[in-house]
Amino acid sequence: MIGESLLYLFIVISIPYIIFDPDLEYINKNQIFTNTVLSLRFFAFSKSIIPPSVYQETSCPFETYPPLTFPKVGPDYRPIYHSFAHQYLDEESSIAKITPQMHANIDTLIKEAKMSLPVYPANISYEQSLSFARAVLPQIDCLLIRHGFVYPGHGGVAVLSDGLAPTIYTNQKMFEELAVNPSNVRRIQYIKHNKSHAFYVVDCDIGSDLFLAIGEQLRYPLHMVTAPGHAFIRWEADSQNTLDFETTMGYYRYWNGTYFTDNSLISEWHLPKQLVGVNRYLESLSENDRNAQHYSAIALAALNERNKRVLDDSLRHINRHDTSFSYDRLYLAEYYLFGPASTRSTIKALRYASEAYQTLPVRANAEILACAYAGNGDFAKAVALEKKTLSNAYKRPDEITPDHIAMFQSHAQCENELKLMDASDFRFTAL
Repeated sequence: MIGESLLYLFIVISIPYIIFDPDLEYINKNQIFTNTVLSLRFFAFSKSIIPPSVYQETSCPFETYPPLTFPKVGPDYRPIYHSFAHQYLDEESSIAKITPQMHANIDTLIKEAKMSLPVYPANISYEQSLSFARAVLPQIDCLLIRHGFVYPGHGGVAVLSDGLAPTIYTNQKMFEELAVNPSNVRRIQYIKHNKSHAFYVVDCDIGSDLFLAIGEQLRYPLHMVTAPGHAFIRWEADSQNTLDFETTMGYYRYWNGTYFTDNSLISEWHLPKQLVGVNRYLESLSENDRNAQHYSAIALAALNERNKRVLDDSLRHINRHDTSFSYDRLYLAEYYLFGPASTRSTIKALRYASEAYQTLPVRANAEILACAYAGNGDFAKAVALEKKTLSNAYKRPDEITPDHIAMFQSHAQCENELKLMDASDFRFTAL
């Protein structure tokens, strides 16, 4: 309760500080209000979950830790380290422009981390392991902040290469949206003092990838963990003693026992127990699971580009790594509903949407299935599913989903409602 109250207080105090800061000329008060409300709504679902004695925000004071820059490299640069992050960049070349500088940026982060952080020692107790984690994770967080990694003011980040491409905000309004995002509270000083410099925009899963890439080289027992629409990292001292770290907000919490024996994390996400483990939710992802998640991100980027070839290739990779994920069916359903007119097929969309909803009966999947019913002219089923899922289907605490009942009752079909993550939403001038 104390930890949560401190977080609320930190956000509330920071907003007036931003509003009346003379360095910020234009203030989008609606954006401030929206970001703050969504953040507080999210954390309202966490009340009494984080034990006060182990809650701690990371600290990276600007005065003590000045900003860092990435050394520039030429076109012939070759990666120094063998890292899954380098592999991910190579795999994203089908959907994004990958530059030698992106590989060099990963190498720089790893090199600087290895110079300042110890390798994970062998044969230590779980108490020592958790203490070790509490010492090193904030330092990794500070390293990323000093290099200009921020959370987007608006828009999204689809793949790792999006987060490793530099972004310069030339639009004052967009820059200030970056500064007022509550997720950037601990990054405000770096944002203000580096307005003319490059930022690197990441979200929860891409930020987690960077932690994991560094941890991989130092043999840290880190894993990615996902919940619907979110990701964070978990330090596993052993199977029964873990520490979860939020790469977005920069805090950690832990307890003895995983979610199998402690329901705190399930309660925090209001996740029905039957959904725990579906799509690997709240489980520590294996390397195989993480690769499947990575290809799902590429598939989403391909869907955004309406690139069926890359979409199909990514979905094959997802199934090669793990057939239990629902992403492949959902993305195919969306493609056949909202893709190029020449490739649309409401019959195929209905098939894949039905399979996605059966695998993961959540509100977002139900929306696509209802749209598929409407696309096939079965408006009664669309209305029935809407009524059913509005009342009892799971959705994230911060998720806002539309009510299409009136639309379906008037026999109207869904428009292109893909809520896709496009890096161009936030990148205005790339170096």
